[in-house]
Amino acid sequence: FARLRAVDPGFVVKSVVLVGVSLPQTRYNTPAQVRFFEQLHERLTANTVTQRAALVFPTPFGGANAAGGYHVVGTPPRARGDRTVAQLSSVSPGYFQTMGIPLLKGRDLTFADRGDGPSNVVVNRTLADRAWPGQDPIGKLLSMGNSDDPNARLTVVGVVADSRRADLAAAPEPAIYFSLTQFTLPFMGVVVRTEAGESAVADAVRAAV
Repeated sequence: FARLRAVDPGFVVKSVVLVGVSLPQTRYNTPAQVRFFEQLHERLTANTVTQRAALVFPTPFGGANAAGGYHVVGTPPRARGDRTVAQLSSVSPGYFQTMGIPLLKGRDLTFADRGDGPSNVVVNRTLADRAWPGQDPIGKLLSMGNSDDPNARLTVVGVVADSRRADLAAAPEPAIYFSLTQFTLPFMGVVVRTEAGESAVADAVRAAV
């Protein structure tokens, strides 16, 4: 237990408050979900209490998970039982900065990385090192699954440091981060880094929602 407490999770723990937000899908279709979370992010970052705020799914150590097989475009397809798997996340702009996860190369995701535009993603150092050892990963291509299907290609626009999402005892796994405008879900976690305290954050998030 003492050794686990000494493990660096790769993100800031102190002064971070998490609030869950779930939208009823009967009232919010996918475009409405995107609009809601964009507006919520705008309101939160305009508030002095929650100005360092972002949205994410799954939340670190929140119990949920999302993962998928990926293929490095230009490499031979792998056998069915030998596929490469990455943790998948949906994030808003500013998530890495809010959580203190260093951006190592390239840029952050923005709301302009939309579902109807180029599929831009950020990957973690572990995935970049495994997929393109000794190379610059910016501009490199991935696809979900195990094919070179042009319609499923993802362009790497940034690389961030590794962080642990579910297990402090295991080494960090490959991770792919999508903009929430491209990987849209009706439930997100609001993460806020502030010294204002949980009650003030809860009130501010509730008012913004």
